[in-house]
Amino acid sequence: NNYMADSSIKNQNYARYSLSKGAGGEVLYTPYGADSPLESDEGFRTDWSRLNFKAQLDYDRVFKQHQLTASIFFLSDLYQKYGSRDDIKYLNYAGRVTYSYNQKYIGEFAASYTGCDDYAPGKRYGFFPAFSAGWILSKENFMKNINWVEYLKLRASIGLVGNNQNENGRYLFDQTYSSNGSYFLGTGSSSTGGFRADMIANPDISWEKERVFNIGLDAVLLKGLSVEFDYFHKERYDILSQPYSTIPGFVGASYGDILPYMNVGKVKNQGFEGTIRYESSLKNNFNYYVETSAWYAKNEIVDMAEEVKLYDYQYRKGRSVNTPFVLVADGLYQESDFDSNGSLKSHLPVPQFGEVTPGDIKYIDKNGDGVVDSNDSYPVGYSNIPEWNYALKIGFEWKGIDVEALFHGVANRDIYLSGPLAYSFTDNGSASKLALDSWTPENPNASYPRLSTRTFENNYRTSTYWKRNGSYFRMKNIRIGYTFPQSIARAIKLSRLYVYANASNLFTVSHLDGLADPESSSLITYPLTRSYNLGIKIDF
Repeated sequence: NNYMADSSIKNQNYARYSLSKGAGGEVLYTPYGADSPLESDEGFRTDWSRLNFKAQLDYDRVFKQHQLTASIFFLSDLYQKYGSRDDIKYLNYAGRVTYSYNQKYIGEFAASYTGCDDYAPGKRYGFFPAFSAGWILSKENFMKNINWVEYLKLRASIGLVGNNQNENGRYLFDQTYSSNGSYFLGTGSSSTGGFRADMIANPDISWEKERVFNIGLDAVLLKGLSVEFDYFHKERYDILSQPYSTIPGFVGASYGDILPYMNVGKVKNQGFEGTIRYESSLKNNFNYYVETSAWYAKNEIVDMAEEVKLYDYQYRKGRSVNTPFVLVADGLYQESDFDSNGSLKSHLPVPQFGEVTPGDIKYIDKNGDGVVDSNDSYPVGYSNIPEWNYALKIGFEWKGIDVEALFHGVANRDIYLSGPLAYSFTDNGSASKLALDSWTPENPNASYPRLSTRTFENNYRTSTYWKRNGSYFRMKNIRIGYTFPQSIARAIKLSRLYVYANASNLFTVSHLDGLADPESSSLITYPLTRSYNLGIKIDF
Protein backbone atom coordinates (compact mmCIF):
# COMPACT_ATOMS: atom_id res chain seq x y z
CA ASN A 1 0.00 0.00 0.00
CA ASN A 2 1.22 3.48 -0.87
CA TYR A 3 -0.11 6.72 0.56
CA MET A 4 0.46 10.43 0.09
CA ALA A 5 -0.74 13.33 2.23
CA ASP A 6 -0.56 16.94 1.12
CA SER A 7 -1.79 20.15 2.70
CA SER A 8 -1.83 23.87 2.12
CA ILE A 9 -2.74 26.76 4.39
CA LYS A 10 -4.82 29.74 3.31
CA ASN A 11 -4.86 32.99 5.29
CA GLN A 12 -6.76 36.22 4.98
CA ASN A 13 -6.84 39.12 7.43
CA TYR A 14 -9.73 41.53 7.86
CA ALA A 15 -10.00 44.94 9.41
CA ARG A 16 -11.57 45.10 12.87
CA TYR A 17 -13.68 47.99 14.10
CA SER A 18 -14.35 49.56 17.47
CA LEU A 19 -17.84 50.99 17.98
CA SER A 20 -18.23 54.31 19.83
CA LYS A 21 -20.53 57.32 20.00
CA GLY A 22 -19.48 60.78 18.81
CA ALA A 23 -20.08 64.12 20.51
CA GLY A 24 -23.22 64.66 18.47
CA GLY A 25 -24.57 61.20 19.19
CA GLU A 26 -23.50 59.74 15.87
CA VAL A 27 -22.10 56.21 15.67
CA LEU A 28 -18.35 56.06 15.01
CA TYR A 29 -16.40 53.09 13.69
CA THR A 30 -12.67 53.13 14.38
CA PRO A 31 -10.79 50.64 12.15
CA TYR A 32 -7.90 48.53 13.39
CA GLY A 33 -5.78 46.89 10.73
CA ALA A 34 -6.82 46.52 7.10
CA ASP A 35 -8.23 43.95 4.72
CA SER A 36 -5.59 41.84 2.99
CA PRO A 37 -5.76 39.56 -0.05
CA LEU A 38 -6.06 35.81 0.33
CA GLU A 39 -2.66 34.18 0.84
CA SER A 40 -1.83 30.54 0.24
CA ASP A 41 1.11 28.77 1.84
CA GLU A 42 2.22 25.30 0.90
CA GLY A 43 2.04 23.01 3.90
CA PHE A 44 3.58 19.59 4.26
CA ARG A 45 3.73 16.64 1.94
CA THR A 46 4.29 13.15 3.25
CA ASP A 47 4.70 9.93 1.31
CA TRP A 48 4.73 6.54 2.93
CA SER A 49 4.28 2.92 1.99
CA ARG A 50 3.45 -0.33 3.74
CA LEU A 51 4.53 -3.79 2.66
CA ASN A 52 3.53 -6.93 4.53
CA PHE A 53 3.64 -10.66 3.96
CA LYS A 54 1.43 -13.17 5.77
CA ALA A 55 1.45 -16.95 5.78
CA GLN A 56 -0.73 -19.41 7.69
CA LEU A 57 -0.94 -23.20 7.94
CA ASP A 58 -3.91 -24.93 9.62
CA TYR A 59 -4.54 -28.47 10.87
CA ASP A 60 -7.90 -29.87 12.01
CA ARG A 61 -8.70 -33.48 12.91
CA VAL A 62 -11.48 -35.27 14.80
CA PHE A 63 -10.99 -38.85 15.99
CA LYS A 64 -13.61 -40.45 18.21
CA GLN A 65 -14.19 -38.07 21.15
CA HIS A 66 -11.06 -36.05 20.50
CA GLN A 67 -10.74 -32.90 18.42
CA LEU A 68 -7.40 -31.27 17.67
CA THR A 69 -6.78 -28.06 15.76
CA ALA A 70 -3.49 -26.28 15.21
CA SER A 71 -2.27 -23.22 13.32
CA ILE A 72 1.05 -21.56 12.68
CA PHE A 73 1.42 -17.98 11.48
CA PHE A 74 4.11 -15.80 10.01
CA LEU A 75 3.92 -12.03 9.52
CA SER A 76 6.46 -9.59 8.14
CA ASP A 77 5.45 -5.92 8.15
CA LEU A 78 7.43 -2.93 6.86
CA TYR A 79 6.11 0.63 7.17
CA GLN A 80 8.26 3.28 5.46
CA LYS A 81 7.98 7.05 5.62
CA TYR A 82 10.07 8.69 2.93
CA GLY A 83 12.59 11.25 4.07
CA SER A 84 12.49 9.93 7.63
CA ARG A 85 14.42 7.36 9.64
CA ASP A 86 11.26 6.23 11.39
CA ASP A 87 10.64 3.05 9.43
CA ILE A 88 8.60 0.55 11.43
CA LYS A 89 9.52 -3.11 11.09
CA TYR A 90 7.78 -6.12 12.61
CA LEU A 91 8.49 -9.83 12.37
CA ASN A 92 6.16 -12.27 14.07
CA TYR A 93 6.09 -16.06 14.42
CA ALA A 94 3.04 -17.46 16.20
CA GLY A 95 1.26 -20.73 16.80
CA ARG A 96 -1.87 -22.11 18.44
CA VAL A 97 -3.00 -25.59 19.47
CA THR A 98 -6.54 -26.38 20.69
CA TYR A 99 -7.69 -29.69 22.14
CA SER A 100 -11.21 -30.79 23.10
CA TYR A 101 -12.31 -34.08 24.67
CA ASN A 102 -15.94 -35.14 24.40
CA GLN A 103 -16.89 -31.46 24.06
CA LYS A 104 -16.49 -31.16 27.84
CA TYR A 105 -12.83 -30.42 28.44
CA ILE A 106 -11.17 -27.75 26.33
CA GLY A 107 -7.60 -26.50 26.38
CA GLU A 108 -5.66 -24.10 24.21
CA PHE A 109 -2.03 -23.03 24.09
CA ALA A 110 -0.87 -20.08 22.00
CA ALA A 111 2.46 -18.31 21.73
CA SER A 112 4.15 -15.66 19.65
CA TYR A 113 7.75 -14.72 19.09
CA THR A 114 7.63 -11.08 18.01
CA GLY A 115 10.35 -8.67 17.04
CA CYS A 116 10.48 -4.97 16.20
CA ASP A 117 13.26 -2.47 15.56
CA ASP A 118 12.38 -0.16 18.45
CA TYR A 119 15.09 -1.82 20.53
CA ALA A 120 18.77 -2.59 20.19
CA PRO A 121 19.96 -5.83 18.56
CA GLY A 122 19.61 -8.64 21.08
CA LYS A 123 16.61 -6.96 22.74
CA ARG A 124 14.21 -6.82 19.81
CA TYR A 125 12.37 -10.10 20.27
CA GLY A 126 9.93 -11.14 22.95
CA PHE A 127 8.26 -14.48 23.67
CA PHE A 128 4.62 -14.22 24.74
CA PRO A 129 2.80 -17.47 25.66
CA ALA A 130 -0.79 -17.96 26.83
CA PHE A 131 -2.85 -20.91 28.05
CA SER A 132 -6.59 -21.29 28.56
CA ALA A 133 -8.85 -24.10 29.73
CA GLY A 134 -12.58 -24.69 29.87
CA TRP A 135 -14.84 -27.21 31.57
CA ILE A 136 -18.49 -27.64 30.57
CA LEU A 137 -19.93 -28.98 33.81
CA SER A 138 -23.46 -29.28 32.47
CA LYS A 139 -22.33 -32.25 30.34
CA GLU A 140 -21.18 -34.21 33.39
CA ASN A 141 -23.35 -37.06 34.68
CA PHE A 142 -23.56 -35.58 38.18
CA MET A 143 -25.32 -32.51 36.69
CA LYS A 144 -28.02 -34.43 34.81
CA ASN A 145 -30.56 -34.28 37.67
CA ILE A 146 -30.11 -30.56 38.34
CA ASN A 147 -33.02 -29.35 36.24
CA TRP A 148 -32.58 -25.64 36.85
CA VAL A 149 -29.16 -25.64 35.17
CA GLU A 150 -29.31 -25.90 31.38
CA TYR A 151 -25.71 -24.93 30.66
CA LEU A 152 -22.71 -24.26 32.90
CA LYS A 153 -19.13 -23.65 31.84
CA LEU A 154 -16.07 -22.69 33.89
CA ARG A 155 -13.06 -21.18 32.14
CA ALA A 156 -9.69 -19.72 33.04
CA SER A 157 -6.75 -18.27 31.17
CA ILE A 158 -3.31 -16.91 31.88
CA GLY A 159 -0.92 -15.30 29.46
CA LEU A 160 1.84 -12.84 28.79
CA VAL A 161 1.49 -10.00 26.30
CA GLY A 162 4.02 -7.45 25.10
CA ASN A 163 3.76 -3.77 24.30
CA ASN A 164 6.11 -1.57 22.30
CA GLN A 165 3.71 1.36 21.91
CA ASN A 166 4.88 4.00 24.35
CA GLU A 167 4.68 7.77 24.38
CA ASN A 168 8.39 8.25 25.03
CA GLY A 169 9.47 7.80 21.41
CA ARG A 170 11.36 5.14 19.51
CA TYR A 171 15.05 4.24 19.31
CA LEU A 172 15.68 5.08 22.96
CA PHE A 173 18.72 2.79 22.72
CA ASP A 174 20.40 5.12 20.21
CA GLN A 175 22.34 8.10 21.57
CA THR A 176 21.57 11.45 19.93
CA TYR A 177 23.21 14.86 20.18
CA SER A 178 22.15 18.48 19.77
CA SER A 179 24.17 21.45 18.58
CA ASN A 180 22.79 23.90 21.15
CA GLY A 181 25.13 22.91 23.95
CA SER A 182 27.45 25.35 25.71
CA TYR A 183 30.23 25.30 28.28
CA PHE A 184 32.14 27.89 30.28
CA LEU A 185 35.87 28.54 30.26
CA GLY A 186 37.62 30.18 33.16
CA THR A 187 35.76 32.41 35.60
CA GLY A 188 33.96 34.58 33.06
CA SER A 189 30.25 34.58 32.36
CA SER A 190 30.54 34.00 28.61
CA SER A 191 30.07 30.54 27.18
CA THR A 192 31.23 28.69 24.10
CA GLY A 193 28.78 26.77 21.93
CA GLY A 194 29.11 23.12 21.06
CA PHE A 195 27.41 19.77 20.90
CA ARG A 196 25.76 18.14 23.87
CA ALA A 197 24.27 14.75 24.56
CA ASP A 198 20.50 14.54 24.59
CA MET A 199 18.74 12.08 26.86
CA ILE A 200 21.12 9.28 27.76
CA ALA A 201 20.52 6.21 25.60
CA ASN A 202 19.90 2.79 27.11
CA PRO A 203 20.68 -0.25 24.91
CA ASP A 204 19.16 -2.63 27.50
CA ILE A 205 15.51 -1.55 27.22
CA SER A 206 13.05 -4.01 25.72
CA TRP A 207 9.35 -4.85 25.56
CA GLU A 208 6.93 -3.76 28.24
CA LYS A 209 5.03 -6.82 29.46
CA GLU A 210 1.70 -7.65 31.04
CA ARG A 211 0.75 -10.87 32.80
CA VAL A 212 -3.01 -11.43 32.53
CA PHE A 213 -5.09 -13.88 34.55
CA ASN A 214 -8.82 -14.38 33.99
CA ILE A 215 -11.41 -16.73 35.46
CA GLY A 216 -15.06 -16.80 34.52
CA LEU A 217 -18.26 -18.72 34.04
CA ASP A 218 -21.12 -18.90 31.55
CA ALA A 219 -24.49 -20.22 32.66
CA VAL A 220 -28.04 -20.60 31.39
CA LEU A 221 -30.52 -21.11 34.22
CA LEU A 222 -34.26 -21.38 34.74
CA LYS A 223 -35.14 -21.47 31.04
CA GLY A 224 -34.39 -17.90 30.12
CA LEU A 225 -31.91 -16.60 32.68
CA SER A 226 -28.32 -16.39 31.46
CA VAL A 227 -25.28 -15.22 33.40
CA GLU A 228 -21.74 -14.31 32.36
CA PHE A 229 -19.08 -13.36 34.89
CA ASP A 230 -15.35 -12.67 34.62
CA TYR A 231 -12.71 -11.73 37.15
CA PHE A 232 -9.37 -10.47 35.88
CA HIS A 233 -6.02 -9.60 37.40
CA LYS A 234 -3.31 -7.90 35.37
CA GLU A 235 0.27 -7.07 36.25
CA ARG A 236 1.99 -4.77 33.84
CA TYR A 237 5.72 -4.60 34.43
CA ASP A 238 8.97 -3.51 32.76
CA ILE A 239 7.21 -0.22 32.03
CA LEU A 240 9.58 2.36 30.58
CA SER A 241 10.26 5.05 33.15
CA GLN A 242 13.10 7.37 34.10
CA PRO A 243 14.69 6.13 37.38
CA TYR A 244 14.77 9.33 39.38
CA SER A 245 14.75 7.34 42.64
CA THR A 246 18.13 5.75 41.85
CA ILE A 247 20.03 8.94 41.00
CA PRO A 248 20.77 11.48 43.77
CA GLY A 249 19.56 14.99 42.99
CA PHE A 250 22.98 16.59 43.52
CA VAL A 251 24.29 14.71 40.46
CA GLY A 252 22.19 17.04 38.32
CA ALA A 253 21.09 14.29 35.94
CA SER A 254 17.42 15.17 36.32
CA TYR A 255 18.07 18.65 34.92
CA GLY A 256 17.19 18.80 31.24
CA ASP A 257 15.40 15.46 31.35
CA ILE A 258 18.53 13.50 30.38
CA LEU A 259 18.04 10.40 32.54
CA PRO A 260 17.69 7.27 30.39
CA TYR A 261 14.50 5.27 30.26
CA MET A 262 14.60 1.87 31.95
CA ASN A 263 12.17 -1.05 32.31
CA VAL A 264 11.40 -0.32 35.97
CA GLY A 265 7.70 0.59 36.24
CA LYS A 266 5.00 -1.76 37.49
CA VAL A 267 1.21 -1.40 37.69
CA LYS A 268 -1.45 -3.89 38.73
CA ASN A 269 -5.04 -3.77 37.59
CA GLN A 270 -7.93 -5.92 38.73
CA GLY A 271 -11.67 -6.01 38.48
CA PHE A 272 -14.65 -7.91 37.16
CA GLU A 273 -17.42 -7.70 34.63
CA GLY A 274 -20.74 -9.43 34.55
CA THR A 275 -23.90 -9.67 32.48
CA ILE A 276 -27.32 -11.00 33.50
CA ARG A 277 -30.02 -11.48 30.87
CA TYR A 278 -33.58 -12.69 31.25
CA GLU A 279 -35.93 -13.33 28.36
CA SER A 280 -39.42 -14.79 28.41
CA SER A 281 -42.81 -14.86 26.73
CA LEU A 282 -46.23 -13.98 28.12
CA LYS A 283 -49.71 -14.47 26.80
CA ASN A 284 -50.64 -13.24 23.31
CA ASN A 285 -47.04 -13.75 22.08
CA PHE A 286 -45.61 -10.91 24.13
CA ASN A 287 -41.85 -11.54 24.11
CA TYR A 288 -39.49 -9.46 26.19
CA TYR A 289 -35.98 -9.37 27.61
CA VAL A 290 -34.00 -7.43 30.21
CA GLU A 291 -30.21 -7.36 30.20
CA THR A 292 -27.97 -5.60 32.69
CA SER A 293 -24.18 -5.39 32.71
CA ALA A 294 -21.56 -3.94 35.01
CA TRP A 295 -17.79 -3.50 34.78
CA TYR A 296 -15.42 -2.56 37.57
CA ALA A 297 -11.67 -1.96 37.28
CA LYS A 298 -9.12 -0.35 39.56
CA ASN A 299 -5.39 -0.01 39.08
CA GLU A 300 -2.51 0.70 41.43
CA ILE A 301 1.05 1.87 40.86
CA VAL A 302 3.43 -0.68 42.39
CA ASP A 303 6.65 1.03 41.30
CA MET A 304 7.57 3.92 39.03
CA ALA A 305 11.06 4.92 40.25
CA GLU A 306 9.84 8.29 41.54
CA GLU A 307 12.22 10.98 42.65
CA VAL A 308 12.48 11.62 46.39
CA LYS A 309 9.57 13.74 47.61
CA LEU A 310 9.44 16.24 50.44
CA TYR A 311 6.27 14.73 51.89
CA ASP A 312 4.83 11.23 51.92
CA TYR A 313 1.50 12.31 50.45
CA GLN A 314 3.25 13.42 47.23
CA TYR A 315 4.18 9.89 46.16
CA ARG A 316 2.15 8.25 43.42
CA LYS A 317 3.19 4.75 44.42
CA GLY A 318 0.24 2.88 45.91
CA ARG A 319 -2.29 5.12 44.16
CA SER A 320 -4.24 4.86 40.93
CA VAL A 321 -2.37 5.75 37.74
CA ASN A 322 -4.49 8.82 37.02
CA THR A 323 -5.10 10.03 40.58
CA PRO A 324 -5.25 13.85 40.45
CA PHE A 325 -2.92 15.79 42.75
CA VAL A 326 -4.58 19.14 43.35
CA LEU A 327 -4.92 21.95 45.86
CA VAL A 328 -7.73 21.49 48.37
CA ALA A 329 -10.04 24.51 48.45
CA ASP A 330 -11.38 25.89 51.73
CA GLY A 331 -14.08 28.20 50.42
CA LEU A 332 -13.55 31.84 49.49
CA TYR A 333 -11.67 34.59 51.28
CA GLN A 334 -13.99 36.99 53.08
CA GLU A 335 -13.43 40.59 54.11
CA SER A 336 -12.87 39.38 57.67
CA ASP A 337 -9.70 37.56 56.51
CA PHE A 338 -7.95 40.88 55.80
CA ASP A 339 -6.80 43.74 58.00
CA SER A 340 -7.54 47.41 57.44
CA ASN A 341 -4.57 47.67 55.03
CA GLY A 342 -5.93 44.91 52.79
CA SER A 343 -3.30 42.37 53.88
CA LEU A 344 -4.04 38.81 54.95
CA LYS A 345 -4.20 38.41 58.70
CA SER A 346 -1.10 36.84 60.21
CA HIS A 347 -2.70 33.54 61.24
CA LEU A 348 -3.61 32.67 57.62
CA PRO A 349 -1.18 30.89 55.23
CA VAL A 350 0.09 33.09 52.40
CA PRO A 351 -0.71 31.85 48.86
CA GLN A 352 2.14 32.01 46.35
CA PHE A 353 -0.01 32.43 43.26
CA GLY A 354 -0.30 36.19 43.18
CA GLU A 355 -2.12 38.77 45.25
CA VAL A 356 -5.45 37.75 46.73
CA THR A 357 -8.43 39.82 47.84
CA PRO A 358 -11.87 39.02 49.29
CA GLY A 359 -13.74 36.69 46.95
CA ASP A 360 -10.68 34.71 45.84
CA ILE A 361 -10.32 30.97 46.46
CA LYS A 362 -8.74 29.96 49.77
CA TYR A 363 -6.59 26.82 49.88
CA ILE A 364 -5.54 24.51 52.70
CA ASP A 365 -1.89 24.62 53.76
CA LYS A 366 -1.41 20.85 53.71
CA ASN A 367 2.17 20.76 55.00
CA GLY A 368 1.64 23.55 57.54
CA ASP A 369 4.64 25.66 56.48
CA GLY A 370 2.66 28.90 56.43
CA VAL A 371 2.50 29.24 52.64
CA VAL A 372 0.31 27.70 49.96
CA ASP A 373 2.24 26.46 46.93
CA SER A 374 2.57 23.39 44.72
CA ASN A 375 3.82 21.36 47.69
CA ASP A 376 0.30 21.53 49.11
CA SER A 377 -1.21 19.61 46.18
CA TYR A 378 -2.75 16.45 47.55
CA PRO A 379 -4.20 13.24 46.01
CA VAL A 380 -7.96 13.73 45.97
CA GLY A 381 -10.90 11.62 44.84
CA TYR A 382 -11.15 9.73 41.57
CA SER A 383 -9.63 10.27 38.15
CA ASN A 384 -11.44 11.12 34.91
CA ILE A 385 -11.54 7.40 34.07
CA PRO A 386 -14.55 5.79 35.83
CA GLU A 387 -14.06 2.73 38.01
CA TRP A 388 -17.64 1.60 37.39
CA ASN A 389 -19.47 1.24 34.08
CA TYR A 390 -22.95 -0.19 33.85
CA ALA A 391 -25.58 -0.68 31.19
CA LEU A 392 -29.23 -1.63 30.93
CA LYS A 393 -30.83 -2.99 27.78
CA ILE A 394 -34.53 -3.75 27.53
CA GLY A 395 -36.82 -4.75 24.70
CA PHE A 396 -40.09 -6.41 23.79
CA GLU A 397 -41.97 -7.63 20.73
CA TRP A 398 -45.74 -7.92 20.39
CA LYS A 399 -48.03 -8.19 17.37
CA GLY A 400 -45.44 -6.76 14.99
CA ILE A 401 -44.36 -3.97 17.32
CA ASP A 402 -40.81 -4.08 18.66
CA VAL A 403 -39.12 -1.70 21.09
CA GLU A 404 -35.51 -1.70 22.22
CA ALA A 405 -33.72 0.77 24.51
CA LEU A 406 -30.14 1.08 25.77
CA PHE A 407 -29.01 2.98 28.88
CA HIS A 408 -25.43 3.53 30.04
CA GLY A 409 -23.85 5.06 33.12
CA VAL A 410 -20.59 5.44 35.03
CA ALA A 411 -19.65 5.98 38.68
CA ASN A 412 -16.57 6.65 40.82
CA ARG A 413 -15.33 9.38 38.50
CA ASP A 414 -14.34 13.02 39.04
CA ILE A 415 -13.90 15.78 36.51
CA TYR A 416 -12.38 19.23 36.88
CA LEU A 417 -13.88 22.28 35.23
CA SER A 418 -11.41 24.47 33.37
CA GLY A 419 -11.01 26.86 30.46
CA PRO A 420 -13.80 29.16 29.25
CA LEU A 421 -16.35 26.66 30.54
CA ALA A 422 -15.51 27.73 34.09
CA TYR A 423 -13.01 30.60 33.93
CA SER A 424 -14.59 33.96 33.11
CA PHE A 425 -13.05 36.51 30.74
CA THR A 426 -10.04 34.35 29.83
CA ASP A 427 -8.46 35.14 26.43
CA ASN A 428 -10.85 38.07 26.03
CA GLY A 429 -13.75 35.67 26.34
CA SER A 430 -17.12 36.01 28.02
CA ALA A 431 -18.25 35.17 31.53
CA SER A 432 -18.95 31.59 32.51
CA LYS A 433 -22.51 30.49 33.18
CA LEU A 434 -21.37 29.70 36.71
CA ALA A 435 -20.57 33.37 37.31
CA LEU A 436 -24.26 34.15 37.80
CA ASP A 437 -23.61 33.40 41.47
CA SER A 438 -20.24 35.15 41.79
CA TRP A 439 -18.87 36.61 45.02
CA THR A 440 -19.60 40.20 46.02
CA PRO A 441 -19.57 41.83 49.45
CA GLU A 442 -23.35 41.55 49.34
CA ASN A 443 -23.18 37.86 48.32
CA PRO A 444 -20.48 36.36 50.57
CA ASN A 445 -21.86 32.81 50.34
CA ALA A 446 -21.53 32.67 46.55
CA SER A 447 -20.60 29.50 44.69
CA TYR A 448 -18.22 31.32 42.31
CA PRO A 449 -15.19 33.56 42.99
CA ARG A 450 -15.23 37.30 42.43
CA LEU A 451 -15.27 38.53 38.84
CA SER A 452 -12.44 40.47 37.27
CA THR A 453 -10.90 40.94 33.83
CA ARG A 454 -7.43 40.48 35.34
CA THR A 455 -5.55 37.19 35.12
CA PHE A 456 -6.36 34.99 38.12
CA GLU A 457 -3.26 32.96 38.90
CA ASN A 458 -4.74 32.05 42.27
CA ASN A 459 -8.29 31.19 41.24
CA TYR A 460 -7.90 29.65 37.80
CA ARG A 461 -5.83 26.59 38.67
CA THR A 462 -6.78 22.97 39.20
CA SER A 463 -8.20 22.52 42.68
CA THR A 464 -11.09 20.85 44.45
CA TYR A 465 -13.03 24.08 44.02
CA TRP A 466 -13.57 23.09 40.38
CA LYS A 467 -14.03 19.38 41.08
CA ARG A 468 -17.36 17.86 40.09
CA ASN A 469 -18.85 14.40 40.39
CA GLY A 470 -18.37 12.89 36.93
CA SER A 471 -20.96 10.13 37.33
CA TYR A 472 -23.84 10.14 34.88
CA PHE A 473 -26.70 8.03 33.54
CA ARG A 474 -27.70 8.36 29.89
CA MET A 475 -30.32 6.98 27.56
CA LYS A 476 -28.05 6.09 24.66
CA ASN A 477 -30.59 4.84 22.17
CA ILE A 478 -34.21 3.80 21.66
CA ARG A 479 -35.81 2.19 18.63
CA ILE A 480 -39.49 1.61 17.94
CA GLY A 481 -40.46 -0.46 14.92
CA TYR A 482 -43.43 -2.14 13.30
CA THR A 483 -43.51 -5.13 10.96
CA PHE A 484 -46.57 -5.09 8.73
CA PRO A 485 -48.61 -8.29 8.44
CA GLN A 486 -47.68 -10.63 5.60
CA SER A 487 -51.04 -10.01 3.95
CA ILE A 488 -50.25 -6.32 3.51
CA ALA A 489 -46.68 -7.00 2.38
CA ARG A 490 -47.80 -9.52 -0.25
CA ALA A 491 -50.49 -7.16 -1.51
CA ILE A 492 -47.76 -4.73 -2.59
CA LYS A 493 -45.46 -7.48 -3.94
CA LEU A 494 -43.12 -7.56 -0.91
CA SER A 495 -41.99 -10.38 1.36
CA ARG A 496 -41.45 -8.06 4.35
CA LEU A 497 -42.23 -4.43 5.19
CA TYR A 498 -40.75 -2.84 8.31
CA VAL A 499 -40.78 0.80 9.48
CA TYR A 500 -38.96 2.21 12.48
CA ALA A 501 -38.07 5.36 14.39
CA ASN A 502 -34.79 5.73 16.22
CA ALA A 503 -33.49 8.36 18.66
CA SER A 504 -30.14 8.69 20.43
CA ASN A 505 -29.00 10.64 23.50
CA LEU A 506 -32.51 11.61 24.55
CA PHE A 507 -31.60 12.51 28.13
CA THR A 508 -28.70 12.52 30.57
CA VAL A 509 -28.73 12.67 34.36
CA SER A 510 -25.49 14.17 35.70
CA HIS A 511 -24.07 16.59 38.25
CA LEU A 512 -23.09 19.20 35.61
CA ASP A 513 -26.60 20.64 35.17
CA GLY A 514 -26.20 20.84 31.39
CA LEU A 515 -22.92 22.75 31.59
CA ALA A 516 -21.11 20.20 29.40
CA ASP A 517 -21.28 16.63 28.20
CA PRO A 518 -20.14 14.51 31.18
CA GLU A 519 -19.11 11.62 28.92
CA SER A 520 -16.49 13.67 27.09
CA SER A 521 -12.88 13.32 28.24
CA SER A 522 -12.45 17.03 27.48
CA LEU A 523 -15.22 19.37 28.55
CA ILE A 524 -14.14 21.92 25.92
CA THR A 525 -15.66 20.19 22.93
CA TYR A 526 -18.66 20.24 20.64
CA PRO A 527 -22.00 19.74 22.40
CA LEU A 528 -23.49 16.27 22.37
CA THR A 529 -25.72 15.63 19.36
CA ARG A 530 -29.25 14.36 19.88
CA SER A 531 -30.45 12.63 16.72
CA TYR A 532 -33.74 11.29 15.40
CA ASN A 533 -34.14 8.91 12.46
CA LEU A 534 -37.02 7.44 10.51
CA GLY A 535 -36.49 4.43 8.29
CA ILE A 536 -38.08 1.69 6.25
CA LYS A 537 -36.79 -1.77 5.35
CA ILE A 538 -38.18 -3.64 2.37
CA ASP A 539 -37.53 -7.25 1.39
CA PHE A 540 -38.64 -8.38 -2.06
